[in-house]
Parts: sequence; structure tokens; C-alpha cells
Amino acid sequence: LVVILPLFSSAKKEDLKLRLIKNARHIYSISQENQAIENGKISEVEQRINLKIEHRVLDILSNRNYSVEISLKRFSIQMKHNSKVIRYDSDTVDVSNPLYKTLNFLTNVRLNYEVTPEGEVRNLKGFDPIRKEIEKDLRLANLLRNFGSEIFYTELYNYISRADVAVGETWMKNSVLPDLNNLKCDVHYTLKEVTLQSLKIAQKSSFQMVSDLPKAPDGSASKVKETGTLNGTLVIDP
Repeated sequence: LVVILPLFSSAKKEDLKLRLIKNARHIYSISQENQAIENGKISEVEQRINLKIEHRVLDILSNRNYSVEISLKRFSIQMKHNSKVIRYDSDTVDVSNPLYKTLNFLTNVRLNYEVTPEGEVRNLKGFDPIRKEIEKDLRLANLLRNFGSEIFYTELYNYISRADVAVGETWMKNSVLPDLNNLKCDVHYTLKEVTLQSLKIAQKSSFQMVSDLPKAPDGSASKVKETGTLNGTLVIDP
């Protein structure tokens, strides 16, 4: 993603809006690790996902927005449950892997959208192949609870602040968690560092949800309370 970063002191406000160039290509890489904690102890449930998305700027539109095409260049996942480990990597052709038939279509998907300089994504197209595969295979729906949602792609630029910010300043954006029944939460972003090589933005969020459990045979009802935290760092090439 291209951002205008003149040389000035870190105390000065930075403009984080998108400044994309026609025909430019850039890679959005995500590394995510999830662990479940029950009664204060880490359970035997872990999930690691790596995702590489290539963005190609097709055009600069008359309204000064950008037309962008994205493709999934690589998708890998590793899941551990009760000492059993399952792996998949789109860079490895392994027809014996039970996940190969389920996931190998992802690297053929092409999505198009329009994005404003403020990072608002509009007119997302091309998502139907992902939606249809998820509807056919419940296991796929579980594997792609986050990345298999249109919401994930419309929030790719959620970190962009509408106002200029200085190093050390924090701003908040609303977000939706597709893997938790589209739970709404607030994400706090902090501009940590600006250099000629990279922008570093910390992100932090927490959520809490309460849901009803099925009624017991005696008719009694109970609820389950879930809490979670998100901590990460965005590293952006200026």
C-alpha cells in the first residue's frame, strides 16, 4: 500500500490515506495464531494461518477512488486438536491430503472492488465461488470463518485513520468478527513508528459475548460467556 510520507519529525501529523499507482502490485501478508483458554489453562486447540493476498491496481477512477483486483497467492493452515495435527499449504500439491480437495480452489479466486483514499471498500465482486463452496461444505465454513467472509475483504484497510495522526497517537475503528457470529467490536490502532522503510501500527481489541446453551432435560436454562483479545502489529511498506 502506498502512503505519502515526507521527511519530518515524528511529532508532526502523518497522512495515512491511500496513494495508489495504476498497475502497481503489492502483497498483503497475514500471520495469525489462535489458542483457546479454558478455566485459565491453554487447551489442546491451536490454529495457525498464513495468507498472502496480491493486490493489483487496475485504474484510478474519475472520482479519485481506485479499482483493485486481488488474488490469494498462498494459503496455509495448521490445526492442532487433542495432539492431532492437520496441515495444508497451497504451495504444496498433495492430493492425498484431505484438505487439498477442499481448499485448492482458493488460489484461483479473483476479487474486484473499488476503494476510496480513506480505505472504504465498495462494490466487492467475484465472491460467489467462495460463498458457494462454503455452502456445500460445512468443514470449509469452519476453516474459513474469517477469511471466507466478505466482511474480511471490506475491512482490509480498516487501519486507515481519517484524520492525520502523530507517532504515539491512538484512534479507534469499528470492526466485525465473522467467526463470532458477526460480533461488533472496537479496534484501537496506535501509530508506533514511521521510517522510510516501514510504517508500524499496533492494533488491540477485546470482546465479550454471552449466548444461551440448549436447555437441559429438566428444563433449566444456562448461558455461556466468552471473552477474547486481539493483539497484533501491522507493518506497511510506505
